Amino acid sequence: MNLVLAAIADSWLLTNLITSVVDAAAFLGYFSYMESERGTTVGKQIMKLRVVGPDGQSNPTMEQAVRRNIWAGLAILQVVPILGAIVSFVLYVVAIVLLVIGINALPDRRTWFDKFAGGSQVLKVG
Repeated sequence: MNLVLAAIADSWLLTNLITSVVDAAAFLGYFSYMESERGTTVGKQIMKLRVVGPDGQSNPTMEQAVRRNIWAGLAILQVVPILGAIVSFVLYVVAIVLLVIGINALPDRRTWFDKFAGGSQVLKVG
């Protein structure tokens, strides 16, 4: 029995699978929960930003927040050995570029992710 457990614990693939799933769930869960419950995350509080739902006043729903932050779940791609980490990294960079351009360049500050979520929006509060 101990040999089986040791073999499983030493398995790089299993470790990678568990790490990828936990990372994806933690990132997506953090951003989605904080935005749906508080309308902001710690980083957004520092930057004096707030996320509102399509109505422009209330926090987004959990579904809208998950859709808005779907990029945070890209860590799940790291399950695929070597190629998954590369693809995940490239997609993270693309997502961050889309976020930065959307928040800084578009007049209504609605990124592609906001539109995908049904029209949520990032507002400057200070």
